[in-house]
Amino acid sequence: MSRGPVPIYHRPSNGQTLIEPARSRLATTERPVADSFDIRLITPQGKVMDTKATYAVLPAHDGQIGVMHGQSPLVMRLGLGELRVDVAPTGGQGAGPAGSRYFVIEGGFAQVLNNRLSILTTRAASAETLSVPEATKELTAAREARPATLAQADKNTLDQERARVKLRLAAQHGGKL
Repeated sequence: MSRGPVPIYHRPSNGQTLIEPARSRLATTERPVADSFDIRLITPQGKVMDTKATYAVLPAHDGQIGVMHGQSPLVMRLGLGELRVDVAPTGGQGAGPAGSRYFVIEGGFAQVLNNRLSILTTRAASAETLSVPEATKELTAAREARPATLAQADKNTLDQERARVKLRLAAQHGGKL
């Protein structure tokens, strides 16, 4: 059972003992939760987004990972999946208004260093450009394909997964009808 903040005792040079609540002492050194970091999303075709964000969730090859301001340095291999970027109110190129932006990304690498997240990916499609009918058509085509070789079967599995991610994002956040 917690009784509140623990008091901090210290002795100034005049010999008196002062007691102050822990919160008032910590409040001067704490950073606000909503600090932002720079984020860049780049494909072989060019820069897709360059903005400030408060949070991002990336599809690493072995699961999702979240990135915030003050993140430890990190390099990761990316998989196929949904990228969510919570855009800071200050925004930037390709940011639009503050809020969340969603992308389907596939493969590549990401680096976190000095409050900057750099994402280099093979493909990136914004949720605003996706539509449910197009994603459904892609999924149907991938399901109906009959691969003749193991390599074709692997490609077909990847095509189905990509279409499923697109369909989910189009249904939840898509911009085209």
